[in-house]
Amino acid sequence: MVPMPEQHTLTHSPESPDDELKRRRERVAEQTAIIEGQTATIEQMHERIQELEARLAKDSHNSSRLPSSDSPFQEATTTSAAPTQRAQVRWTTGSARRHPLPG
Repeated sequence: MVPMPEQHTLTHSPESPDDELKRRRERVAEQTAIIEGQTATIEQMHERIQELEARLAKDSHNSSRLPSSDSPFQEATTTSAAPTQRAQVRWTTGSARRHPLPG
């Protein structure tokens, strides 16, 4: 037969209600400080994510970037229902000036 291990009894004296309340209030204050720090970090991260997503969404259609910098893997998107149309251009003979065609 295997002997049973002895059960350990609590050796600390019970706290007075005032000491326990003080200890719990200190712990709540510590946790509140941690939560406030985490909340500030989350807000900063959220702002940074929004900035990065805005940068990622930019292409030659909505920024000053060159068309060659657009991703070849994404379809071009338009922000309005009708795509914008550029004025047709015709070159006059012997002139380097461009003249839009009448619309």
